[in-house]
Amino acid sequence: MNKVELLKKIYLFKELTVQELETLSQVAEEKSFIAGQELFFSGQPSDCLYVVAQGAIKILKSNDNADELDLIRLESGEHFGEMGYLTREPRTATAQTLESSMILSISYDRLEEILKNHISISEKFHRAIARFLAKRLKATTVELMSRVK
Repeated sequence: MNKVELLKKIYLFKELTVQELETLSQVAEEKSFIAGQELFFSGQPSDCLYVVAQGAIKILKSNDNADELDLIRLESGEHFGEMGYLTREPRTATAQTLESSMILSISYDRLEEILKNHISISEKFHRAIARFLAKRLKATTVELMSRVK
């Protein structure tokens, strides 16, 4: 699957036209990782949005006792790193491959450049990221409420 086909399947980019996806694909870098390899660590600067092209990733967090808690498993066609794009704060968790994986990495700086120069891409992307985070917030709220009862 080429970059344009993969990006079209990603929630954040599904509204983009083929031409807009081609523009975005030019800044998406393919990177290979072996099983058990970290993409980034908690506390590191946030600088890229990631798309799982092939393989599986886990996002994990260490608690005060240095125990690792697996937060989520991401597979082909899923994205992560969008919070760092919005906040530009350091990573709050670690990302590690569960198996050999191919990842598309999109630099925040390169993405920002595209969004500044292509208002249509910017509008669609920001609308999608707002919907995505609203859904995540709703799911988190429901989960927390179920634990309170």
